[in-house]
Amino acid sequence: MRLFVIFSLPLLLFILSSNSSEANVVNLREQMPNIKGQGNRGTCSVFAATSIMEFLVQQYEGRYINLSEEYNYWVAKKYTLINPLLETYKGVDALAGYLAMEGYTYGSVSELDFPYHYQNRFQSNDPLCIKAEDSYVNECFTFEPPENIPLLPYKLKIQYISREEIGNFILAQKRPALINIKWCYDAVDKVTGIIRMPTEADLKNCGGHVITLVGFDSEKKEFIFRNSWGEEWGDHGYGYIPEQYIIDYCETCSRIRHLNDYSENEQELYLKASKGISGELIRE
Repeated sequence: MRLFVIFSLPLLLFILSSNSSEANVVNLREQMPNIKGQGNRGTCSVFAATSIMEFLVQQYEGRYINLSEEYNYWVAKKYTLINPLLETYKGVDALAGYLAMEGYTYGSVSELDFPYHYQNRFQSNDPLCIKAEDSYVNECFTFEPPENIPLLPYKLKIQYISREEIGNFILAQKRPALINIKWCYDAVDKVTGIIRMPTEADLKNCGGHVITLVGFDSEKKEFIFRNSWGEEWGDHGYGYIPEQYIIDYCETCSRIRHLNDYSENEQELYLKASKGISGELIRE
């Protein structure tokens, strides 16, 4: 005997709408580690990368492990600046998001074994911070880990994602991704965390910033992102940004529109920095 269930049209449309909504919205915010703050250092990239790594470790282990941003900053600056153009990162307090992610291919350590310094040597006027050949030495901005620091068994396999596909990646894979964006200060509401599309005037007052995309709504065409400025910023440390902003205003977008004007080394750097970056956990 067959049983047929007959739905009224309004009820059927509601059910289809509900299923569609569930399939096209992903919000990983509750699965992310607690919000952290980078202080006044230019370390947004390592905080974004570490939030992804901590998410992956927690998904695998079923418990939270606090990883060291300080180690990620040190190891990334020590081992990933292979392209000659990246040498400039040694003399500044900054790092591209993809390089911080590459740092996790070399390993990770516990925050307890190598805690974060909220001031670098340049900021604290440390005598170890000196200039050499008209630029500051790397020691101004990074700290060396303690000798014989124990390594954790976690590394990263990196995934690069085109900006147009980051939303689909989050929906399908349910994993966060980071990206370098042009941070237009006047387009950002730091109380609500809502970022609107910038005007021509807004585009005159921008800097670079790395954020972690932790959710996507395909109907609204909007990402939920995680910042690294503490829980006081935005919506308890989180914000909301249009997908079109991510597509149009990555930090190197203005350069990749004229990619043939640049050298091969420059092209490699600008293309990598223009993508969303996530990864898979490798446990050794």
